[in-house]
Parts: sequence; C-alpha cells; structure tokens
Amino acid sequence: MKGRDFTIVLYIALIYWIPSSIALLDMFRGSGLIFPDWIDTILMPGNILGLAFGYGGGGVLAIVGQLVELIIIFFIARIIYEPIRRKIHKDDKE
Repeated sequence: MKGRDFTIVLYIALIYWIPSSIALLDMFRGSGLIFPDWIDTILMPGNILGLAFGYGGGGVLAIVGQLVELIIIFFIARIIYEPIRRKIHKDDKE
C-alpha cells in the first residue's frame, strides 16, 4: 500500500474511531448521550473492545481497548478500500 492510499485509509479509520471513542468515554462518565441513539448504534461496533476492557478494568483499559480497536478498524477499512481503489485506477487507465 502506497503512502497516499495508507493516508486515505487512516483518515477513514479515524473518522469512524474518534466519534466512537467519544461515545465510549461519554458512557463511562455517565454524563448522558452526546449523539442521538441512531448514531450511537452505528458507532457501537467501534467501541466493543473498549467496553469489554473498560468494564473489566476501568478507564485506562478502555483506552487500551480503543487503541486495539483502531488497529482493527484500520485493517477493515483497508479491506474495504482496496477494491474501490482498484476500480478507480482501472477506470483511469481506460
């Protein structure tokens, strides 16, 4: 994966991961929901490990879980982006 493609995939992963982390930390503080319910439902897969680690060991482990989740989201975004990139570059060559 070239540098430009790596950057695009990293941005896609961060765009999903940052709101997911905000929603998770908001749940731990118990200050109410920042996002509407439908957005929290969309973001829930992005904080599964953070929830699992957090309920087992507190806020620090929740952050560790979220960092592991970022890596997983990055690889999922990479898998999704690769066929799209091939299609775009194939169309450019024709």
